[in-house]
Amino acid sequence: MKTIFIYVVLFCGLTTTAQEYFFEFLPGWQNMKIIENDFNYISVGHSTLGIGLINYQFSSFSKTGVLLNEWEFNLDTIHVLQSRYTNDVSFVQEDYFISGAIKGNISDRFYGSFIKFNSDFSDTLRTSFFNILPGNGTQIRSHLAINNNKFILGGYLADIDFNLYPSFIEVDSLGNINWSNDFFCGSNCELVPYHILQASDGGYFFTCGELHNSGGSGLGFAEKTAIIKTDSLGNQQYRLDPGNPVLFARPGWVLPTDDGNYISAYSDPRTTDPESLPQDNPEKSIWLYKFDVFGTNIYEISLINFLPNVPGFEQGYNYTIIQMLDISDEEIIITGFTGLFGFLLKVTENGDGVWFRLFNPPQAEGNNAGSESTKILGITPTSDGGYIMAGEYYSSPGNIYPEGIQTAIAVKVDEYGCLEPGCQIGDGVAELTNANLELKLYPNPTNGKLNVSVNNRIKVKRISVYGVTGRLAMRELIYENNLQMDVDGLKAGIYLLEVETEDGFREVERLVIE
Repeated sequence: MKTIFIYVVLFCGLTTTAQEYFFEFLPGWQNMKIIENDFNYISVGHSTLGIGLINYQFSSFSKTGVLLNEWEFNLDTIHVLQSRYTNDVSFVQEDYFISGAIKGNISDRFYGSFIKFNSDFSDTLRTSFFNILPGNGTQIRSHLAINNNKFILGGYLADIDFNLYPSFIEVDSLGNINWSNDFFCGSNCELVPYHILQASDGGYFFTCGELHNSGGSGLGFAEKTAIIKTDSLGNQQYRLDPGNPVLFARPGWVLPTDDGNYISAYSDPRTTDPESLPQDNPEKSIWLYKFDVFGTNIYEISLINFLPNVPGFEQGYNYTIIQMLDISDEEIIITGFTGLFGFLLKVTENGDGVWFRLFNPPQAEGNNAGSESTKILGITPTSDGGYIMAGEYYSSPGNIYPEGIQTAIAVKVDEYGCLEPGCQIGDGVAELTNANLELKLYPNPTNGKLNVSVNNRIKVKRISVYGVTGRLAMRELIYENNLQMDVDGLKAGIYLLEVETEDGFREVERLVIE
């Protein structure tokens, strides 16, 4: 049995094949995945009906970000319904599968769930629940669809003593278990499933997070990455533990590379010591880790010299990696959040950074809340060559949201990760300069007036200033080649100033506002 709650929003239909850009709030408090159809998007997430009551939340919205309708799903006998992590949604022969966990009315234990929906998420076709281990519960944290009758699940088990560890499970389309294997990481250690990839030899890479000393006083607490390579029946063949032993190594995913090898990523936000609490790592970054099918290390490269520092600090952001995409041209997309911002990063398979973006909702600009965060929890390539991201925005009470807010989000960007056209200036991604503009900015840094000078033989069309997130900060149409701009309305920080000529040529200079 199921219950569907449907809310319809009146709208005027609109379709478009042009590149679209938007950052929209959606119904529900969080979404994990956005799926593109021919004329709309469908968001899969969570809604909260009350304290401890969580339903699946579905929303349909247009290609321009206009909400079309929304509906919720729960089971009549279920107290709590949960789904976690972006790879919990898969598409197989016009049907969708969502894995997660349910919590019963009578007991507090969780049961792993694996639910088959029809193509528009309006009905369930099959539900399977797993009570794999006698004790305190099972959650299905990730899954991989091999075909329409074979699925690999990453279960998260709790025994009667609340010891937590993962189970690697193969099931058929009816939810029957063909085999399962459990994995451990020693005393005072929990393994948390993150991602599953089928290897070229028919086995699997099962990526987990290791939580060491997670209970009690916090002494010696550490987050590590464990990449478990198995055969086709889930038996462990080897285990990789990338990262510095004295630093955190928060895990990402494992993806295949075009040269037949594999690449993963992790972040190192804190130091770890068995005798002390974790401390901030002043050289925190994202690392790329490449290896072959036998587990041989090819490289382990830090992006510290590519990624930006937090404005006003001589160190980088606190990264949590949520998803990775293998895209064309030997490049990888990495996404997640930093604590305050969502982020999007493009790198090459050789370990070079291409571009980096930070995201916060434009409608929350100027928010003076004491606590605010944007989390990117899933990303999907779109048919126009860009990407659409799912996630969550939270703000405590402030001037813009007096009662606070926690809401699902949809963020549509172009192929450069731009929320507004042209943010890729300065990346070296596109050919932006093929005329000698002789652009000069002075004084630079500045805190009020800025003089902009270009070659008198070139006709300038406009000047644009972009922030580090790619957001347009100001734009002026130009009628002379030497002018003074008033920039005292810009917040202190680093910007990119772009001059565009009547002939379409561009030149970019770095601008610092004190």
